[in-house]
Amino acid sequence: MRSRLVFGVLLVFVLVLGLPFGVLGGGYGFIGPGLRFEFSAPSEVRVGSVFGVDLTFTVASFDLYNVTVEVAVRGGGVSSSLRVFDGVFLSAGNFTVVSLSLRAEREGVVSLGVIVSYDYFVDNGTNHVSNILWIDVARVVGKLRSELEGEISSLSGEVEYLKSVISDLNSSYRGLMAEYEGLKADYESLEENLTSLRESYDALLDEYAALKAKLSAVEGSFSGVQQAMYAFMVATVVFVGCTGFLLALLLGKFRVFKK
Repeated sequence: MRSRLVFGVLLVFVLVLGLPFGVLGGGYGFIGPGLRFEFSAPSEVRVGSVFGVDLTFTVASFDLYNVTVEVAVRGGGVSSSLRVFDGVFLSAGNFTVVSLSLRAEREGVVSLGVIVSYDYFVDNGTNHVSNILWIDVARVVGKLRSELEGEISSLSGEVEYLKSVISDLNSSYRGLMAEYEGLKADYESLEENLTSLRESYDALLDEYAALKAKLSAVEGSFSGVQQAMYAFMVATVVFVGCTGFLLALLLGKFRVFKK
């Protein structure tokens, strides 16, 4: 009897380990050899929304006695519990469906707890199963994955658009840089021409100053010549006048002597 009980406990332990812990959205397994457990729920729930968790308990190929099953939900702002069976008899093949309607209040992981206890007879011996399971069934988020994927898709579109704009700007930049280099070369050429013109201008200024000095010297010489000519003309006039006067006197005297 005791060996059968130990075997039953070990079997429960092995089968419970086979349950899909941490699988969000749904899963199934056996709680002991006599009770199959299955659940389904949305893998993601938005904060403030109402969601459901469905559970199905199916009895295996032999009857169960003193069946007590209680379910509890915790996490994400959810706190609820329900006693499904309370010391009842369930015949082989019996199945029961339980639906829970819950409201997520904050971000977090919603965990489902299942408390099970029952007896069954095998080979004229009584076996007892008692266990508590906690399974993560849903994640409460501010934004659903589909919404985030939509935002990512939209952002990806914006990124591609910005890449296109950047590519166009790079092309424009390269064109402007080429134009700038051309203008820079023209500027340097004009600057060289301006330097040459300045040098030519300075040379012309020097030449102009030299010519101006020569002109001043010529004007000074011409002024001296003019003064000399004027003096000569005055002297000539005076000489002619004096000569005429003397001739007149001589002619007068000659006439007097002739009478």
